[in-house]
Amino acid sequence: MLALLREMARRHRVSMGKEASRLIRLALQRTTPGKEPGIAGFEPFPGEGRIVTDDLVERLRDEEGV
Repeated sequence: MLALLREMARRHRVSMGKEASRLIRLALQRTTPGKEPGIAGFEPFPGEGRIVTDDLVERLRDEEGV
């Protein structure tokens, strides 16, 4: 990813930070036609019919060592 970002920044003759910001802003502006943008411009993942509880999150953190 960094190599691609570096190349794009070089092509646009800007710093990697400015290129990353430009790409992030572009991604946040795009939406799927006919869909409402999600919170902060992000579309949520589709539901899988499961309820995610605090206990589940804690158990997964413990299993992953996070």
